[in-house]
Amino acid sequence: MVGVEDGAESVEPLASVVEKIASAGELPPGESAVAGYLGRALPGAALLNLQQLSDRAGVSTATVTRFAKRLGYSGFKSFNAALRRHAHHHLQHPGDRLAAHHVNTAVTTDRDAQHPGDSDTLGRRAELVQKNVQATSVSVDPDALARVVDLLAQEARPLYLAAVASGHFVMAHFASLLAYLRGNTVLLGPGTDHWPHAVAGMPSDAVVLASSVDRDPAAIKALMLYADRRGATTVLISNAPAATTPWVQIHLEFNNTSDAVFRSRTPLLTVLEALLDGVAAAQDHGAHPEDQARGVLGGSPSRADDLEEMFALLGTHTPR
Repeated sequence: MVGVEDGAESVEPLASVVEKIASAGELPPGESAVAGYLGRALPGAALLNLQQLSDRAGVSTATVTRFAKRLGYSGFKSFNAALRRHAHHHLQHPGDRLAAHHVNTAVTTDRDAQHPGDSDTLGRRAELVQKNVQATSVSVDPDALARVVDLLAQEARPLYLAAVASGHFVMAHFASLLAYLRGNTVLLGPGTDHWPHAVAGMPSDAVVLASSVDRDPAAIKALMLYADRRGATTVLISNAPAATTPWVQIHLEFNNTSDAVFRSRTPLLTVLEALLDGVAAAQDHGAHPEDQARGVLGGSPSRADDLEEMFALLGTHTPR
């Protein structure tokens, strides 16, 4: 939208952004280079930051900013945010990002100039993860996080955990650690065909916690709608903006924006581990008042002792 302010949530179709670029008219050489690059490299180029875009277009960062303002944006941040919000829908799959990656790298024939030193792959990935985790510490609403911790700390509330595809295994990891702190938990999946059997009879005091990365799986949305109809509390941990998931009561938004082909699950794990830390800290003060009222006095350390006893009987863990 013309004149959109930095940080605004207004949504503009990617097509209209492309149309603005195409209809910008006669441009100074530098801005023309930016327009030409974007015309070739969108939607993948929407994932580039200011320095990366200026490098790929062969111009200064100031030129890119002037171009963004010429299109009606207050600066690069709002221009890039508009592109990213909708490029997200075009680059939801690793295959899409791989194709965009090839398009972007093909613009420069000297591949080593863009990605110097393949031996630094780990360093680049570590830097990317650090940036996303830092951004996540800001993007997650602390009040919403505290509310979810409080819900998870109530063992009397039945808890359902859900995620699909590779996300299921991340959620399974969370479930296995949460088992040290509370019971009364059901991990759904990995096949959604069994979900109806697992959630049948869901009570109104239940909590449904799900996660998603990039996509909004139909199964997750269906589960949330089902839970909402029964008066249960629904929580979604996702890198999608909260405005795109009105069917969820509590939304914890983590940051996972990058031009990497395979986006890191580290920001998601960071949020899940923060929830574990919160529940553990809550139990330091004894059973939750709601649990006490219901006569539920479980949780650690008794659960931890039970788990360790079973591990010992199985003989599957060698003491260090």
